Amino acid sequence: MAALCVLLAVIVSARMTSKSEVILGGVQGGYLTIENSIFTDPEASEETVSADDELDWPDIDINETQYSLIRDDPDHMLTSSYEPETSKLSEYNAYFSVDAIDYLEDFISLINDEGYKVVIGSAYVNWAWQNKRFNGLWWQYYEYGYNGVKVDKDTAVELARKSVMFPGTSEHQLGLAVDIFEKGKNDSAVAKANTEFYKFLNENCAEYGFIQRFPTKKMLLTGWDEPWHYRYVGEEAAKFIMENGLCLEEFYAHYVEDFYV
Repeated sequence: MAALCVLLAVIVSARMTSKSEVILGGVQGGYLTIENSIFTDPEASEETVSADDELDWPDIDINETQYSLIRDDPDHMLTSSYEPETSKLSEYNAYFSVDAIDYLEDFISLINDEGYKVVIGSAYVNWAWQNKRFNGLWWQYYEYGYNGVKVDKDTAVELARKSVMFPGTSEHQLGLAVDIFEKGKNDSAVAKANTEFYKFLNENCAEYGFIQRFPTKKMLLTGWDEPWHYRYVGEEAAKFIMENGLCLEEFYAHYVEDFYV
C-alpha cells in the first residue's frame, strides 16, 4: 500500500511543473494555468486520496474495456480500426456502447425528471472524426497563427494537443464516455460554474454505473478539467470511485503495479 502512495505521488509530480501548471492529457508541453481557470473548485487539491488498507476494493478484472485508460503513448492508444458496437440514444442524435446505453438512457431520464433538460454534447466519436477535428485545429494554428503569432507545424500540433485529444486517445472512441450539459448552459464556461446541476449528477451517477471522469479537483492527476464528462465503468466500480472521492487514475493504480502516466 505504501508503494501505491508513492506511485500516486509520482503521478502528481509528473503532471506538474509548478503549483500553477498541469500537463493536459499527458502531453508534454501542454499546460493550463490554474489561476486562469474560469471555475475553481473549493475542494481542489494536489493531494491524492489516501490509499487506506481498510477500503473494500472491488474484485474486478482491470483489463475489461470499461476500465480502460487511454493515454498519449503508442502502447495505450486506440487504433483507427477500433470501433465498439454502438446504438443510437432514443432522444438524441448520439450513439453509445450497446453494453451501457440502457444505463445512460435511465440516467438521462432521472436528470430530466428532476426538472433539468439534458443536452448531450458528445458521446461516441470514431477515430476518423477525432482525427479530422484535431487536424483541423492544428492546421488553423499553422495557417493563421496563434494569438496573432505565426507558428511552425510542430508548434501548431503541440498547441492543438492542449485542447483537443490526439486521435486514438479519446475516451469517446470507446463508446463509454458522454458529455452532459444542462439546456441553455452548455457553454463550457457556464458548465464549470453550474455546480447544482453537476452536484445532482454526481450524487446519482454511480447508481447507473457512471463516474464524473475529469472533476476540477482531480485535474492535477487526470490532466483535464471537464466536469461535464461522464464515463461508464459499471455500478460496482462507480460506487466505489464516487463514494471514496477517487479519479479513474487512482482506482486503476490500485490494480496495476507498474501503472504510469
